[in-house]
Amino acid sequence: MHEVPYSSAPCVLPDYTKASHVVTLQLINDSPKNILFMGDDSLSAQGLLSGFNNACKKHNITPEPAITCTKSTPLHAKQVFSNTLLNNPSIDAVVYANNIIAHGVLAAAPHLKSNIVSCLHIPDITEMQPRFTCANINTQELAKRSILVLQEQLQTNTAPVKTLVNVNLQIRETP
Repeated sequence: MHEVPYSSAPCVLPDYTKASHVVTLQLINDSPKNILFMGDDSLSAQGLLSGFNNACKKHNITPEPAITCTKSTPLHAKQVFSNTLLNNPSIDAVVYANNIIAHGVLAAAPHLKSNIVSCLHIPDITEMQPRFTCANINTQELAKRSILVLQEQLQTNTAPVKTLVNVNLQIRETP
């Protein structure tokens, strides 16, 4: 799910930039005034932030400075976002790197529940409520593409350096 820095090994990844772009565009349709991106310190967060910034730029929105959680846990996200709200109570919409961070922020700011979207759906926490609008990654397609890259590499001794797998918007109602 991540590129290995300074490696020429082939990799198969979800299109992280598109993932955050489509969820940000969905959120922008609700006309937020003060929107920010909250990610983690993963390698995918750079692509997610890029897609978020592109969507904001497309609609002439200047987002709030992005926030990074050093731990991807709901408790840490809650603490970080609580501190952020103290300094900037006008934040009215947030795009999150994943559902784990989104749940932590929802605990800190339940009034934002209708203006929260998550870039990445985390399958292990599907049953957690509420469920957020997010980009859905087709893990079967990732596996299929990985096998194709491996077969190509074994047959021709060459393979693409990076293969991006499409993501789709999954709109979910929050209670």
